[in-house]
Amino acid sequence: MFWAYLAGMLSLVAVHPMLPVLGQDLNYVVVTLGAVPPIVYGYWRVRSDYTLPWILILIAMASFSMASLVWFFGAHGPPDLRPLVEGSRALGTLGKIIILTTTVVIVIRRGRNDTGGILDTTIISMAVSGVLWDYLLLPSMRADGDGPLAMIGMFTSVFVLAGVLGTLVRLIHTAAQRLLSLWLMSASLGAALLSTIIGELQSVPMMGTRPPWTDMVLMCSFILMGSVGLERDSPLLVQEGPTPDDVLSRGRLVFLGVSVASIPVIGGGHQLIGGQVDGVLLAVGGLAIVALVMIRVGMLSAQRNRAQQALLYQATHDELTGLANRRAFVATAARELSCPDRPGQPLILFCDLDGFKAVNDRLGHAAGDQLLVEVGGRLRDGVREGDTVSRFGGDEFVILCWAEPGNEMSIVTRVAEAVYRPIEICGELVQVGISIGVTVAAAGGALPCGALSGGALPGGALPGGPVRDLVAEDLAEQAIKRADLAMYEAKRRHR
Repeated sequence: MFWAYLAGMLSLVAVHPMLPVLGQDLNYVVVTLGAVPPIVYGYWRVRSDYTLPWILILIAMASFSMASLVWFFGAHGPPDLRPLVEGSRALGTLGKIIILTTTVVIVIRRGRNDTGGILDTTIISMAVSGVLWDYLLLPSMRADGDGPLAMIGMFTSVFVLAGVLGTLVRLIHTAAQRLLSLWLMSASLGAALLSTIIGELQSVPMMGTRPPWTDMVLMCSFILMGSVGLERDSPLLVQEGPTPDDVLSRGRLVFLGVSVASIPVIGGGHQLIGGQVDGVLLAVGGLAIVALVMIRVGMLSAQRNRAQQALLYQATHDELTGLANRRAFVATAARELSCPDRPGQPLILFCDLDGFKAVNDRLGHAAGDQLLVEVGGRLRDGVREGDTVSRFGGDEFVILCWAEPGNEMSIVTRVAEAVYRPIEICGELVQVGISIGVTVAAAGGALPCGALSGGALPGGALPGGPVRDLVAEDLAEQAIKRADLAMYEAKRRHR
């Protein structure tokens, strides 16, 4: 069906120059109408999936078909139907806008994992179109006496078409598999861009007409878009694409730099050699390029922040349980012990699981990891907000919490009961015990805020800056060591 449609429609394009004027206009109408049924078929094939792009393509091709019909009756019908020619242009413009919107929807959906590459390609493509505009289209439009509004319209059409075409080329380049439908859509937009350029270059001044052969390029654009609906891999168009590495290589930076610089250099460079400044390129093109560059810079900044946050998280958290690791726990304990602002006294609970090795040996390391994750979650849920739970390694967990004097054992009991509850691992219930060593961090060697061993500092204040941090970390390490010793004593008593 695909090749039959393509061969039949391209044969109509081949005979187009040989037909009389009426036959050419009718042939153009047949080609535009012929692109609608394949799109309907494509929509029918994916009607249970994401159908928005197919609905938009169908509306666009219907607009183009209506535009050609309206133009045909306006041009060849009675004189009172001549105003329809202007109406057909509005329908054609609507079709262009919708087809571009469709392409953007596909690019956003398929290229959502390659936003940086899409933006870079768009910037480079728009810069190339700026060169085509300045050296091909602008001189032609000035020679034809076109006004500023016509120039802005033509420039915007070429600029946007080139940018969107560039994004499709990027999708082709990064696709995990060859998608003929993506190639056909790119070729369709490429033919539309080429038709726009040669249509302007070949138009007859003051009459707005152009040679019949230029319509053949636009007809090919309609045929290629229609063939997308018949291609077998077209349902894959709206699937999420791969995630390529977003690396700003030296080559890509050079291309981006040249692209950004080309707009002001080309647009204003003519004045240096006595020519006219290209205001359209500087205003419209410059604004678009700057906006895209700012979006790209913002993305790079966000990407760097995410990378820094990820590195910080990896450096301060246990990979298995997501709890704070020893380094983060010591830093937190040092900060809170150096100047506690909350009521009560700081407690450090050093916890070691009883019976973990037996479960790990019997059910395997994966089951052991699952048990550690579950215990870590229970410990985290068993303390108050603001308390710190960490995993020091193996089956050792350490908790920093605050309690009123005399309330220490209630916290220990709550933690132990949370761990004692049976845990389902690999389809069976297992139960582990826990040995807990407890120390009050401001007593028995871990000094209260505002005191040092020997009382050597005036006014009883801790030293400031790095010295204060070292003293606080030393106090925290002392408290952890005492809690560790208390835990081993508790474990010995259990035996």
